[in-house]
Amino acid sequence: MQKLKRGLVSLLVLVMVLSLLPVTALANADTAPSAEPEAVTETAAVPAEDSQEAEEDAAQSEIAKSDLPSVQSMLPLEEVKKTLDLTGYLPGELAKFPVAKLVELLGLGSENPPAVWARYSYRNAEGKYISSNDDFVAFDADGTIDLSCNDAYASSDEYQLELICGTADQLNPENVRYRVTVKFTMTAAIFDYSAYSEARKAIEIYQVNGDSTWNANSQNVLKLIVNKDDWKSGEKAYLGMKLASQFVGLDVTVYEGYYATVDSIPADANDITSQIFNQADLSVSGGYLADCSYQKNYEGMPTITIVVKRGSEVASIVPVVLYMDADGLNLNDGNNLYVDAEYHRDNVLTNNYQKRSTSKVVDGIPTITYMLKPGYKANEQYYTHLYMRNPSDETTTDCGIAYVKRAVVGNYQTLEDIPASAPDIKAQLFSYSWRENGGHGADYSNGVTFTVADINDDIHRITIKVVSFDGKVDTELSSDTYFQMEGAIAVNSEESEAYAAYEMPDDADSYYQNGYQTVFLLKSTYDSTSYKNVYTPVTDDKIKPVFYTYDGVTAYASLDDSGATKQTSGESEIAFTSGNAISYSAAAENGANLANYWVTFLTQQSGTKLFVNATNDKSHYVEVDGKEMPQREVFFTGDASEHHDVFFANIGDQAINGLYVKLENAENIKLDDYWTIGTTKTLGAFTTTDNRTPDGKRAYKGDLNNFAKVRLLPATDEEGNFLSGAISGTLVIGYTGDGTEPVEEVRINLTGTAGTPKIVTDGSKLHDGVKYVPYSLLIQTNNMHGNNKMAFSIVSGNLPDGLTLKPNGEIYGVPTKPGTYTFTVKAIYNGDQNSASTMEGQITIQDNTDANVLATNDDPIYGYKLLDAAPDRINVRAQDFTGVSLRSEGALSEFMKVFLDGKELDPSTYDTEEGSTILTVASEVFRNLPNGSHTLAIEFREGADENGDMRSTAQNIDITGGKGGNGGNGGNGGNGGNGGNGGNNDSNTPSSGGQTTLNNGDGTITTTVVEIISAANLSSADKAILDALLNGKGTAGVYMNISAVVKDSATGKILRYLTETPSPLKVTVDVPQAMLDAQKDGKFIYAVRIHNGKAEFLDTTIRGGKATFSSDKFSTYALVTMDQRVAGVKTGDAGVTAYMVVAFVAVAAGAGVVAVRKRKENYTK
Repeated sequence: MQKLKRGLVSLLVLVMVLSLLPVTALANADTAPSAEPEAVTETAAVPAEDSQEAEEDAAQSEIAKSDLPSVQSMLPLEEVKKTLDLTGYLPGELAKFPVAKLVELLGLGSENPPAVWARYSYRNAEGKYISSNDDFVAFDADGTIDLSCNDAYASSDEYQLELICGTADQLNPENVRYRVTVKFTMTAAIFDYSAYSEARKAIEIYQVNGDSTWNANSQNVLKLIVNKDDWKSGEKAYLGMKLASQFVGLDVTVYEGYYATVDSIPADANDITSQIFNQADLSVSGGYLADCSYQKNYEGMPTITIVVKRGSEVASIVPVVLYMDADGLNLNDGNNLYVDAEYHRDNVLTNNYQKRSTSKVVDGIPTITYMLKPGYKANEQYYTHLYMRNPSDETTTDCGIAYVKRAVVGNYQTLEDIPASAPDIKAQLFSYSWRENGGHGADYSNGVTFTVADINDDIHRITIKVVSFDGKVDTELSSDTYFQMEGAIAVNSEESEAYAAYEMPDDADSYYQNGYQTVFLLKSTYDSTSYKNVYTPVTDDKIKPVFYTYDGVTAYASLDDSGATKQTSGESEIAFTSGNAISYSAAAENGANLANYWVTFLTQQSGTKLFVNATNDKSHYVEVDGKEMPQREVFFTGDASEHHDVFFANIGDQAINGLYVKLENAENIKLDDYWTIGTTKTLGAFTTTDNRTPDGKRAYKGDLNNFAKVRLLPATDEEGNFLSGAISGTLVIGYTGDGTEPVEEVRINLTGTAGTPKIVTDGSKLHDGVKYVPYSLLIQTNNMHGNNKMAFSIVSGNLPDGLTLKPNGEIYGVPTKPGTYTFTVKAIYNGDQNSASTMEGQITIQDNTDANVLATNDDPIYGYKLLDAAPDRINVRAQDFTGVSLRSEGALSEFMKVFLDGKELDPSTYDTEEGSTILTVASEVFRNLPNGSHTLAIEFREGADENGDMRSTAQNIDITGGKGGNGGNGGNGGNGGNGGNGGNNDSNTPSSGGQTTLNNGDGTITTTVVEIISAANLSSADKAILDALLNGKGTAGVYMNISAVVKDSATGKILRYLTETPSPLKVTVDVPQAMLDAQKDGKFIYAVRIHNGKAEFLDTTIRGGKATFSSDKFSTYALVTMDQRVAGVKTGDAGVTAYMVVAFVAVAAGAGVVAVRKRKENYTK
């Protein structure tokens, strides 16, 4: 049968990280917790059923309950399920838990001792969630085992432990698998906390959790979320704490200050135990008095260190920053809209998630605008509901109606303002709108404002508005190429009988990620006499593969030399020969992305037969010592958890004996101790696709008896450090049967690298560029699998003007200023700062003289020859001048862009045709230029892919009859002739304050377009960057997408979008009244720019209810209010407080032109 797979989803809950210290106290029974934890549940594997359907249902049910995704041994072993309660132990004690104690608690006998162990569904020391894990560790009977869990981000107080009892041998069928659910106490639950005001009034604590500081020390934070009615930021409070009830026999000492280790606590440290710990009654006396309000970067906030001992041994040390945060009831929209249908209600929100719900603040009231699906009118009756969230009751159901006193239609400031005659609609408004009679029904086309009074008499207001579908369809197509082969159907069967199939698990072989998939097929016939399935080999010469793809993906298969043909799951026939690799391709919906897969179907063979995955693909063979052999690329980056697995199986009907695995001439690579061939050298026969234990019970983990794998690891030195360098050697997998000589042997050539990927480009040898000629240089690394996991950045110096560093490591752009530029590039692999590699680079940009420009065409790597040049001098006012044509060696299929003096031309201004590429630029383009020399350049890319290798063809053209002045080569400033401008002293260059519009001198202008977006539409990355900048001392009131656009001066048509401009542009947006009111109360309003992974405050002028700022980089922006002034950044004058939200409207000559940007689409309404 097909293997069942389940993914785990983990919610991130911030809880403080507990420092772990070695503990020896647990070795003595008299120092263990008085309430002895024990394994409370023990369940054997489910017995076999007569009905296969019943078995499948039972298996699915059990897997769903256990949520155990990883495969720890490929054999279906006997299984025992247990639960281990360790809630009475501290995390420090769990980190060094005695193996003897674990064996005792689990009731494991000496006749079947634990051999190896692994755990999963937990957070490791770095906070990474480990969803599956088969990195087995051998048991030391006299040693300890790490059973701790880093609960800094954990959402559960339990994880999974797997033990293989018997021998450390993956092929031993006598081993027993123990699946243990371990329960532990999360750090925040070790203590009970209390808080009182300075007036000795109780402060209600909703939640206690943890965080990490944003400062360089990355300290642990103890966060108390309290009732906003009991405490406000800036107030002091008395804090108390005591051990939770399950912890007994412990001694606690609390020091003022933050100390990571016991040894770092000074002798004169302030012991505050008598103030904060085990206080009798904080309403009378005692408690640690402190202001735990948030401070920037957590600097200057109170800190304490808690030392916990069991007996004389230090069990744990907990240093924390104390932080109190006020919260209370708050009103949320339900992001829902329904309409009555015949027997139910239909969801009418558009499927475009970017548009279905937008939010902004109007007159101080949050306003939610819902967009309908096509075909629905806005002025009809629809139903929606709201939700009242209570931070003290995260399990609230029924929309939180229990916390609502009254809800009415209308805008009211206080409870007293609500007329007694106003109907109370809380029963409808706080009931799910998809249910019959649920939700509040209304015509929301003009907006409906609700006023809600909570049980504390606080007022909440919100406006819901509905708009019709705008007719603009999101045309961005998926780039996904997911393809998974699942089985096959018999061609000759009248009922299209499905073969019994079992897929090679995706974690069984590292080459699965490279597209290698293997499916085991057998014919299955149910025997009514024995009540069992009888399996026989597939003998058909054709089959119909069954596969799954994501929506929009088209599958193709190369079945012969005639090319690839489209495939339909369960319908397309292919020739079947066991062991043949079939080449499939999966084409994405966008027509640009393509992924290759190699699928092997296997069926039972007579006798013994060894199959090693990916060795049957002849396209990946190499010649070694005159012999062809399969080759594997192995790539290690220095991560301790890295490995490379090679799957193999016996596909014969007889067991294989005398198995062996070895590495020959290995460099920087070694075999794993567990995933290899140990004492047991027998691999079972391929007789079934049903994974059952040796006694016939259903196995919830493990696969088939004929499966195994070999694991390759990075080699280490004597001290355990990973070795770096080239990987080489030969992996040998074979068997001798009952003799001593190999019966069958597979030899695999190994190649690759070990160690963190580094930049290998020599920064001192970067090629020069020429002003106004497209430039490209790819910074290369030794990352074998491409640069998709490499993050590049400029950490010092500057790239030449006009060039940027792309995410794939390409330095690209059109240089605009000659000179020599030095800079430093940093590359980080997979987000690991410790893996950073740097390159000191230098690029020289030469002036765009005729000789320099023409020389770029002859560059064999970056240039395409100019086959037919345009005239080098042109009178653009001549009657016979119809444009400029030139011919490049570059193929039209690679054509990308055209640049004139470094500016990209709109495609409507030129034509291209085959031969190789003939470019003709319209005469109007040149008539608008000043006299002088101008550089025309064409950019080509391999495959017309923006990440393909770039080449260019360029030529200078001298213009006469133009607008006068010095042309593109002016460069030295000054105005020429009749208004022509010198190159770098363009009269349009704004002052430091910027201008709202730039005249580009070519019939176009550059200006800005502002789009107000909701917080929900802000990317999680931008949100995190903004939050980090605000550091809890500010609040975002408006989010915006601001784009720089190039428009046709005559028509106002948007020609293209820019992310950066050579000169700053001035932007003015309306400020919500609530922010203006906050400014009057002493707050400060700033514009914040979020661009290229960085957020920064901008100088901002507040006048007449509007905010004005300048920028030369355009992406996401926000208006924020700050509690204090931002050092070095200006803001000022609130001016008039009238307020109106701008919905990205650009008014042109009173015509009311509205420009909307959505995923690179331009619209005019």
